[in-house]
Amino acid sequence: MKEFFVEEFSSQESYRRFIKYMLSHSQFFSVVYFRYRENEPMKKRTKLLYEKLKKFKEYSIMTSEWPGTITMDDDHIYKLVYYRADMECFDWLIQVPGLYEWDYPYAPMDLCFYRDGYCWFSLTAHEQTACLYTDREEEIRKLEALGADLSFSEDNVSVEYCDFLRKEK
Repeated sequence: MKEFFVEEFSSQESYRRFIKYMLSHSQFFSVVYFRYRENEPMKKRTKLLYEKLKKFKEYSIMTSEWPGTITMDDDHIYKLVYYRADMECFDWLIQVPGLYEWDYPYAPMDLCFYRDGYCWFSLTAHEQTACLYTDREEEIRKLEALGADLSFSEDNVSVEYCDFLRKEK
């Protein structure tokens, strides 16, 4: 498997095309809902997304670990939610205006996409790190043609498999 870094998009249109491509070529996507404490209300924009995506929800878990992130934080609440990748989600996902905007308090954190039981796009927004994992050269060319700025990182990287997704196969 090859790893590619994904840079922030130069235009809103190329970001929109990227999200559309990822939705149409993935089985699931995930985000993390963060709160400082149990009784803290969800932020207004985040709550709107949560409500609009609810019908696509497949699985959720309280965790301190998700693709690209392991927190050392036992005090805060992290809810990882997996959604079915459906084009009906597109208009809601692009309400978040850029890759690195997927962060608290303005949106759920760390949008990721999955296929074949593994995370093929991971985002750690607060570190401004986005990675794509694929061996499909034609896919790289298509994404670059859509406006994705991809730079090769390394060969033979291990990808993050998800037990929930493995059960779905």
